Amino acid sequence: MKLAREGEPKLKEEKSMLEIFERLTNTVHPLALGNINRVYNQIRQLAKNLLSMHLPKDTDTEKIVQFFVEKLYAHDHAINRKEAESILGSIVRYDTEEESLMWNLFENISTELELRKPFNVKGFIGALPEREVTVKAALIESSELKHTYKTALKVFQRSVIPPNLQLQIPPGQQIPQIIPGLPTAMNIDIISMGWEKEE
Repeated sequence: MKLAREGEPKLKEEKSMLEIFERLTNTVHPLALGNINRVYNQIRQLAKNLLSMHLPKDTDTEKIVQFFVEKLYAHDHAINRKEAESILGSIVRYDTEEESLMWNLFENISTELELRKPFNVKGFIGALPEREVTVKAALIESSELKHTYKTALKVFQRSVIPPNLQLQIPPGQQIPQIIPGLPTAMNIDIISMGWEKEE
C-alpha cells in the first residue's frame, strides 16, 4: 500500500487503492498478510523497548525505529559515524582511546575466528579420502566467562568415474576412493555444532 501511495505513479484515489489491495489479497493469502503485519508491529515494539532500556528518556525512539525498520532496506547496511550521529543525535560519542580498545578487541577476535584466513577445502583435504576439522563461528566473552560456537565437520572426497570408463580391479579388492587422474567430488558432513564453555 505504501508503494502504491509513494511510488511512481502515485495513487491517491480510494478506488485505485482498493483495487491494489484486492490484487494483493488475490496474490498473497490474507492470513499471510495479517501475519506479516503482526511481525512488523512486533519488531517495532521490541525495538522501542530495547532502545528505552539504554537511551535517555527524552530520546525520540520512534524516529530511530522508523529509520531502522522502514528506511534501511538491507540488514548489512554499514552505518558510519556521521550517519549514526544524524540518526541518534548527541548520544553518539567518539573517543580515540575507546576506538583503539575496540579495534584491539576486533583484532583478537579476528585472529581467534581466523576471519582473514581463507578456507580452501581442496587444499585442506589434499589427497586424503576424508579429514575432520572444527571451525569457530562466534564468541561470547566477558571478563569471567567465554563461550565459543563450534562446528565439527568431516570432509569426504571420492573419485568420479566417467560412465564409459572401465576399471579392472583384482579379485578381493575394492575400488579405491581416490583414483589419480580422475576428477573428485566432495561432501561435507556436520558431526556436531553448538556452544561450548571455555575456561
